[in-house]
Amino acid sequence: MCGIAGFYRFSKKGKGFSSEQLADCIISTHSRGGDAVGIYSPSIGIVKEPQTAIKFCSDHEKELAIAVKDRFCIIHNRKAASGRFFAPAKDNENNHPHESKDWILIHNGILHDSPIIKDYKYNSKCDSEIAVSYLQEFGLDGLEMLCDDDGFALAFVHKPTGDLYLIRHHNPIVYGYERVSDSLVFGSTTEITDPLAWEETNHNIKSLSVGTWWNMAENKLCKVTVDNGLEVVKDNLVFVRTKHVYETKAKRDPRFERLEPIQETKVYGSEYGVYGDGQQSFFNRGGRGGGQQYPVQQRSNPAYGIDLADLHFQLTSQGIQYAIN
Repeated sequence: MCGIAGFYRFSKKGKGFSSEQLADCIISTHSRGGDAVGIYSPSIGIVKEPQTAIKFCSDHEKELAIAVKDRFCIIHNRKAASGRFFAPAKDNENNHPHESKDWILIHNGILHDSPIIKDYKYNSKCDSEIAVSYLQEFGLDGLEMLCDDDGFALAFVHKPTGDLYLIRHHNPIVYGYERVSDSLVFGSTTEITDPLAWEETNHNIKSLSVGTWWNMAENKLCKVTVDNGLEVVKDNLVFVRTKHVYETKAKRDPRFERLEPIQETKVYGSEYGVYGDGQQSFFNRGGRGGGQQYPVQQRSNPAYGIDLADLHFQLTSQGIQYAIN
């Protein structure tokens, strides 16, 4: 789980944000990350560090003062995840934003079933860079090559045009129009977006819903535009529907790498709260002994990093073991 946020100013008529507001927004993402922080705006480029949000804001006051005056800025706070890719935050190339020749991207979620491109030069070990590679090689149509079982909330910038895009599949994005600064504000949660809100407003700007924070619709690729606010560019995107996408896609398109399935992994008191008795296993949101239990046959929220339909459990003397298809 990671935290994303950002703003897009429609004009310079508004009051604009303060450096303190931008810092507060970055710090508010800490609860969804904690391992690394990164931002991008046109004037400062990519700035990212494997450090806490408070430390980042303290070390980069100058950059924040510049970024807050830009047309737009995107923010990421990373929680490094384990799984198919092991990408420690201490190696800064694994942190966000990720960049290719034409795209800059931040991502919340896990791309554990989308294959890498065989001949693409990846700069990191982070699964999020898969989305950047698809955009670079196939343009916006590449988004539909992502696997439906994966979860993602993406904010990305097309460098040649400066266009900012948003899309979510399972993972959250909230947004709203901030009247005083004349800006679109977005983030993973309202706690993250609140620092960038001067006040509540009932003002309306074309198709952009305002007044409170709104949940962005799933599977709609949106571009932020001055004329239309959040403009739907592609509606009802359909993603590849297969668990073994790395195999079937490689056969269909030789540009994709064939990957081996994740090997069996031992779990000892997993933070995800996965428990079982050898007969039936449960995903327990509240941990052992508390919270609501979901049978293994029922799919969990991919934002938690585990799709129960892909898990097989075995209770052993060493604890619960699981293997991912």
